[in-house]
Amino acid sequence: MRKLRTLAWLLLAAGLLPALLAWKPAGREAGRAERSERTGRVRVVATIPPLADFARQVGGNRVSVTLLLPPGATPHTFDPTPRQAAGLAEARLFVEVGAGLEFWADKLVRAAGQPDLKRVVLAEGLPLIRETHHHEPGETDGAPGMGGIGNPHLWLDPVLAGRMAARLTEALVEIDPDGVAYYRQREAAYQAELKRLDAEIAAAVGRFRTRAYVSFHPAWTYFGRRYGLAEAGVIEAAAGREPTPAQLEAIVRSVKKYAIRAVFAEPQFSPRIAEAVAENTGARVLFLDPLGNPEDPERDTYLELMRYNLKVMKTGLE
Repeated sequence: MRKLRTLAWLLLAAGLLPALLAWKPAGREAGRAERSERTGRVRVVATIPPLADFARQVGGNRVSVTLLLPPGATPHTFDPTPRQAAGLAEARLFVEVGAGLEFWADKLVRAAGQPDLKRVVLAEGLPLIRETHHHEPGETDGAPGMGGIGNPHLWLDPVLAGRMAARLTEALVEIDPDGVAYYRQREAAYQAELKRLDAEIAAAVGRFRTRAYVSFHPAWTYFGRRYGLAEAGVIEAAAGREPTPAQLEAIVRSVKKYAIRAVFAEPQFSPRIAEAVAENTGARVLFLDPLGNPEDPERDTYLELMRYNLKVMKTGLE
């Protein structure tokens, strides 16, 4: 014991003891760093709540998801902050709808300055409706346009939402190939949930007495096409573009013509014009939510959001 103390004092005097205490085998340290890298989560930034939920459902505990859009906001008028651009600089995957919904996305990605950031546009390859056509109940659109800028609200059709989740899965597999089996398994389970949701909605909509509806803006066009509902009118064809007096009169006529009992507003926008339409027709104002709210347990996941909207539609159309 005395010899060990003497040796320690000699080493300390020579300045060698701190170095010996700090020394670790190179192989062990490298292995620990590799394990840390393997167990680190893939950082994902998603633009709107449904996409953030897709990432969580598929990614599970291998991802860390940040949502850009705050509760109550709309991507149609959203303005990202410098702080959000800085947060994106630390991400590996940026998930957006595309089709013109996130008109601010290019600027945000440039501001982030992250050369290794993978950007996945979930609308790519999906059948976009280029224009919103208001038609008689029972009529359907012709073949939709492919690609280009069009109606971006594809996620409100659960079948198309499944294709968006599949595209997101491929992006995660590319970034994190070690998790391929995990991602595929979770995606398969989620696709099964989406199919159950589709069947549930189809059965419920089949019992609706009213097939025509008026919405705040063309968010529900894909939903209507999937389940045989007719968009008889929209209050704002584009966000912030209030209807002219002639357009407002046409909406009122449609509500009366098809005996529409509810006008659908949205929580992200003022219901003032919807209330004016309701006052002139005797209809009710009900709120459909195309985005959801992570702070509301009734709308904090995509599945819950769609069931919430189905319940609202039942109130207005069944």
